[in-house]
Amino acid sequence: MIPQGEVPIPEAVSEEKFTYEEVEDLLIELNQKGILGTLRPEVQDPGTFFDPEQGYIAEDDESPLGIVLDMYRDALIEGSSVTTKHLRSEEERKNMIEALAPGSRERQVLLAYYGISEETPWVEASVAIAGRQIHKSEDFPKYGTVSSVLGRLEKPTAEERKREEAEEREHYSSIPRIYEYLRRPLSRGTKLLLGASQEQLPKLEELLRARHKVLHPDAPFIVVDVAKIIEDTGVSPEDFQRDLIFREALKEFDPETADKPWQFPLMEFKHRAEQFREETRGDSSEGESQRIGLFIKNLDAATAEMTPVQVHDLIFSTFRVGWEFNIYGHVSSQKRIDLSAGAGEALNDATIIWEND
Repeated sequence: MIPQGEVPIPEAVSEEKFTYEEVEDLLIELNQKGILGTLRPEVQDPGTFFDPEQGYIAEDDESPLGIVLDMYRDALIEGSSVTTKHLRSEEERKNMIEALAPGSRERQVLLAYYGISEETPWVEASVAIAGRQIHKSEDFPKYGTVSSVLGRLEKPTAEERKREEAEEREHYSSIPRIYEYLRRPLSRGTKLLLGASQEQLPKLEELLRARHKVLHPDAPFIVVDVAKIIEDTGVSPEDFQRDLIFREALKEFDPETADKPWQFPLMEFKHRAEQFREETRGDSSEGESQRIGLFIKNLDAATAEMTPVQVHDLIFSTFRVGWEFNIYGHVSSQKRIDLSAGAGEALNDATIIWEND
């Protein structure tokens, strides 16, 4: 039996919001102290506190996770022998007691890492804990893991969500169709063609930027204005080409390359977007990754002067670009983009939403 020793007393629960740096530091600490490496086998293996045969927890127990963890922590404090299978020293015991202190920031981060909460039924929480791999690599945690945990910690209460949704819906009341669509979960490699007037455009850009920030907190949201490109370059609308869009996107993504004469700007942009995704992937093959967002506004500054075939070619070459990044196109009116020559099919599974037409 592990001796009881002196039990760490947790500090008062802080109401301060978590930062990326704090979450990263706490995950490193939880991993280095062996909390992540101990809790999983404790939950999985027979003969531990969590084994139903020990009499603490029933088979398929529906008790809230918070209650179960408090019972486990109390058993550790009392020095119960059934809890010591993977805790081999006094220091490890103290570390676990400290990490599981009710309301502690360590416990909050730990539960968010497993994607569970104090209210999660034990039968579900145990599966989540047992299903998370133990990390021994020096680069743990990766960017995607920290961002995911931080996102879970920032989730508002049901009442707060209801109030925020009402306020948000009112704020975007000028673009209700697009707003309602963007409230739903967006798939990877999202492609949208959105119709909104010039008066509605500022709200549309604000909404897209806000949604992107939620889904991909630190990924760039790049805005390319076709009308401005035409004005700055002097190219005639009917001669407008896809490469002009992606040269501008590369310039926004990395200003140091502004004067570089890209031969294949789309391929370079895709390459950089894929690089960014890999760098921000989580700590598993299914880990979360960040996707760059590209908003192409005022497409109709070019398409309004094009033949249907030219529209098809521009749309086909712009939107049929793969899944490395999210792409959002904007036109001010359905009447200013002729999709009659098959351009609709050329959108390659993009969703079209007309706010006014």
